[in-house]
This record gives sequence, structure tokens and C-alpha cells, in this order.
Amino acid sequence: MGFDWHGADDYLVAEPEKALVDCLYLASRKGRNFKYFPEMDMKQLKTRSIKHWVDLIKNERIRKAVLVSLALTPIFRLRTY
Repeated sequence: MGFDWHGADDYLVAEPEKALVDCLYLASRKGRNFKYFPEMDMKQLKTRSIKHWVDLIKNERIRKAVLVSLALTPIFRLRTY
């Protein structure tokens, strides 16, 4: 689903993989390149889930930009989808 319910007030929070792809998607739309996310523990991310979210991006140019940004993220240089 990409979201989990949290807190006593039941609010939705994006799963880390979706949050990362969302951030890279928005950055590609604004022409910014983010390569460093100190607040995220990249080692805990599920690459299969990230690939799922990237595959849902319909615009090919944006999808490629997100993939390039992921490739520049240090932890993803060591892994394959």
C-alpha cells in the first residue's frame, strides 16, 4: 500500500521506500539532485519495494531521473534491483 497507520490519532505515514521515491520524484520535477539522505537508514530499505514504486512512475523521463538519482545514492551503487 505504501502507507502505515501510526499514533493514537491514526494518521498515515509513508513507508521509507515510498518516501524515498516520492522525494526523488519531486526533486526531478524541480530540477534538483538529491544524493544524500542522512535521516534515512538506507541499509534497511527494501530494493524490491523501491523498484515497485519507481515502476509506477508513468512519465519515462521522470522515471529515468529517479533511477539515476538512486544510482548516485551510495547504498544503491552496491546493490542491484
